[in-house]
Order: sequence, then C-alpha cells, then structure tokens
Amino acid sequence: MNITRDLEVCTDCAMLIANGECADGITGYDISQEIAEAQVALWGEGIDGAMGLVLDTGEPHFSSNRCDGCGSTDAADRFPAAHIASRLEVAGR
Repeated sequence: MNITRDLEVCTDCAMLIANGECADGITGYDISQEIAEAQVALWGEGIDGAMGLVLDTGEPHFSSNRCDGCGSTDAADRFPAAHIASRLEVAGR
C-alpha cells in the first residue's frame, strides 16, 4: 500500500470525502458529481472503484494554494488529507 500524506483539500473535497456529497455554499446546488470528477481526473478511480482520498489529522487553515483533491485555485480553508493507493495502482495495473 502506498500512502501520500501532507495533502491539503478544499472544503468541497473535505465534505465529499467525509459525507459522500457536497453542495455549493451559496446556491445550495449539489456539486458532488463535479467535485468527484475533478478528484478522479487527478487521482484515478481509487481502490476497487472507491476514491482513495481520506481526511487526515490536523487543523484546517486558510490558503490560496491549489487544492490537492480537485485542483481548485479558490483561496479558502484547506483540510489535511492523504491518498491511499494499492500496490497495483502504484504499479499502473
């Protein structure tokens, strides 16, 4: 198993990872599919089709850095996260 730590994800990614869904904070529109597609584009399908992103320990902080989960460049809170991949994923199989 390969674990990538020290990732920082935006609030939308954190909500999707924790709850399986997320909504736009202004309109309430469900953006789960949009965020999930962005995560898959960056990280692949994950282990057995399940996304390998997980929330990690630590406090969120404000940042203008790109979100490691979906690639968003919006300045906002970033939450600690990690990515877990099987050995087969790492080998590209």
